[in-house]
Amino acid sequence: MSDGKGFIVLVHGDLDGRACEIVARRLWPHARIEEHNYNERLDNRMEELLGEKNDSWEGLVMADLHPRDQFFPRLEEEVKKGRYVRIYDHHKTSQPWSEKYAWVHNDNKLCGAQLLAAYHARHPGEGQSVGNVDTFLETVAAYDLWKLDDPLRPLAEELNHLCMALSRMVFVQLFLDGDYDHVVWDRENKVLDHISVPASLVVASKISKEKRYFENCYTRVQTRKDADNNVFLEVYMSQGMSGFAEYVRAAGFPAGAKYLQMTNVETGSVSLRTLDPEFDVSILAKARGGGGHRAAAGYPALFARGQSK
Repeated sequence: MSDGKGFIVLVHGDLDGRACEIVARRLWPHARIEEHNYNERLDNRMEELLGEKNDSWEGLVMADLHPRDQFFPRLEEEVKKGRYVRIYDHHKTSQPWSEKYAWVHNDNKLCGAQLLAAYHARHPGEGQSVGNVDTFLETVAAYDLWKLDDPLRPLAEELNHLCMALSRMVFVQLFLDGDYDHVVWDRENKVLDHISVPASLVVASKISKEKRYFENCYTRVQTRKDADNNVFLEVYMSQGMSGFAEYVRAAGFPAGAKYLQMTNVETGSVSLRTLDPEFDVSILAKARGGGGHRAAAGYPALFARGQSK
């Protein structure tokens, strides 16, 4: 049973990614865990790990994250050499590779952390015990998979506020200290009822500032049509894009609008969130050089302002 010595774990820089880190730290206490997003930095890291002098790791795991297509065959070569490689991802862009390689695990009905935990529940010899994390991960999935009607969704929104308000290590450690159920997971209560007073104040302050910011952004939302004649809402922002989609849904939007397009002017990225439950924004994102899943996706800002091809 591995304790993670020599393992490198790459996770996404969002709530699901941090849940993956929590699970991974339970599985492999001595693993090195890095937070990444879909950008050039991740590409450079993959080149380092797969370069000629790539003896710095014994196991490589990616969770809620996957590399660009060109890296999958190179990872397969490492697997053929006997090295431990696993990818746990729920985005459509990695699905074809899961059909080709047994070490790629993809299921768009689960969040990345659920995939990671479920696999190791079936293969206990590949890591240490995670413990009972089902409700914790269901809550993460309610946020990450955009399950707006899920009973856990209100709790999930508070959890995401906590994730964004606290630093990565403080958030992760909060859920590593003691049993998960001791920290949060009473379905009838709120996240803020179970965390320390200082953390509660941080989250409350963030929510207050965010509300004022969203109110301002909402006045700048424009209604447009893309090249496929889909009506969508467009806004340029600098932060809090996922939370803003929630705000727009609650505040109201024009009938017939299919999706919300949010361009981050600081990072040069575009996030898409569905407004029509039948509309799949991941198709748009993939056509524009990005990816994601049905309700939430993104792509580089090079293809901004409603271009669909």
